[in-house]
Amino acid sequence: MYLAPACVIWLASGCIVWELGPMLEEGSLRIVAENKLLFLLAGCLGFCVNICSLWVIQIASGLTLK
Repeated sequence: MYLAPACVIWLASGCIVWELGPMLEEGSLRIVAENKLLFLLAGCLGFCVNICSLWVIQIASGLTLK
């Protein structure tokens, strides 16, 4: 029923194993540090899109959207 903790663990594990090394080598984390507000805004907007799609599916039902 509660999948979020399991998803976070698996996604974080995959990111650490396959993506953290190249990100550190290329200095990609510096880009995030320099543009904190922009990345925060992008995350908030993505969350809002997910909430809006949830509302649309609840109101119109999933069968209507197929």
